[in-house]
Amino acid sequence: LAVLTDFDRMAEFVPNLSSSRVLARVGNIYRVAQEGKVDFGPFAFRFASERRIEVFPEGRIVARALSGSTKYMRSELRLQPVGEGVRIDYRIEMIPDDWIPSGLGTNMLRHELAEQFNALGREMERRQGLASR
Repeated sequence: LAVLTDFDRMAEFVPNLSSSRVLARVGNIYRVAQEGKVDFGPFAFRFASERRIEVFPEGRIVARALSGSTKYMRSELRLQPVGEGVRIDYRIEMIPDDWIPSGLGTNMLRHELAEQFNALGREMERRQGLASR
């Protein structure tokens, strides 16, 4: 959970983010601003978002866009223990601000999410290795 909520340092380990910062925090509710660029084949899209992110103690994170490059965005992430590991279930609903062909948009989103979660996983493993020293 520590990596998934390290919003102030997230641009250091998530490749498509150029900036990420906590604007406000009250208990388990964050207001986070992020900017970046998505490269997908010959296409490049800049994005910005300000989101309200609520972190629940049972390992659930719910985010909702307040402003940015989408007309609507809501996501929910759930962590579930599986054996000696953790399973991450993620669901996102999004309406982009600009028109993107549906085939391109869906493939681009899948690609970006895979890159982001791979980067988060690498950071989790890196921190686990530091903690075990």
